[in-house]
Amino acid sequence: MVLNPTNFRDDVDRFHNEFLKAKNLKTLYKTPKPFPETTEKYYAVYFEDPDRIKLEICYY
Repeated sequence: MVLNPTNFRDDVDRFHNEFLKAKNLKTLYKTPKPFPETTEKYYAVYFEDPDRIKLEICYY
């Protein structure tokens, strides 16, 4: 899995809406959503690239 952190939670939603949804790409694990079991602020979207490598855009 490849992790790509952002500086703002809104960046995760923006990426989801403007890139993933716009290209009709599916997300994994019903994301974006918070993951409080990781850290209090952790918020992420997971998806796969064309080679099925799992990618994550997250804020923490």
